Amino acid sequence: MRLDGTTALVVGSGPLTEKLAAGLADLGVAAPVLAPPASRADAAAAFAAHDAPDAVVVVAGVDGTLEDRALAETDDAAWDREAEAPIRSAFHSVQAAYERFGGRGGAIVAAVPAIALTGAAGLVPFASAAEGIRLIVKSAARAWGAEGIRVNCVLLPIEEWGFTPAPGHAVPNRYGPSLPGANSSADVAGAVAMLISPLAAGVNGTTVGVDRGTVLAP
Repeated sequence: MRLDGTTALVVGSGPLTEKLAAGLADLGVAAPVLAPPASRADAAAAFAAHDAPDAVVVVAGVDGTLEDRALAETDDAAWDREAEAPIRSAFHSVQAAYERFGGRGGAIVAAVPAIALTGAAGLVPFASAAEGIRLIVKSAARAWGAEGIRVNCVLLPIEEWGFTPAPGHAVPNRYGPSLPGANSSADVAGAVAMLISPLAAGVNGTTVGVDRGTVLAP
């Protein structure tokens, strides 16, 4: 499947964002990368610097390196950086996407870690952010579906964020993924491309797991 002539703004930072943008480009999608916005005004200005997009892809992330820490040792600073900031950035990006679609319809996809569904003993703030972003997606899908705007999530392994959980903090599936191997750029970009394409015209407010069948949950 190719999506030549499609433009998708990719909002995020780090290797996963670059991997996703490159994978979309391989499928014919113009995929400029925008830094995570700190405010609604920042998001609006960044989006306005580009032609009106067909889609927006928001990659959940934190400013800096994720840290494995016990829940009891998680302080307000860690919560602000790893929970509040990613949710706020995604919220402003979704708002800016709606404004840039300008009544034309469009597609929004948020990429979040699988710990949104499983929890994570050492990453409580980021797990909370991931699930919070999923709820923003569901709410936006319900609010804007009548305007032809589809909003969905892709669920990826936390390792895609460059983080390897401690042995006792791994996703609780002792059998591992049901499919062999690890995600490739094509796997991740392919799922996103499908969701922003007309092939997914009837898909809205859902989460698609791109974790090779590890979590096996909706």
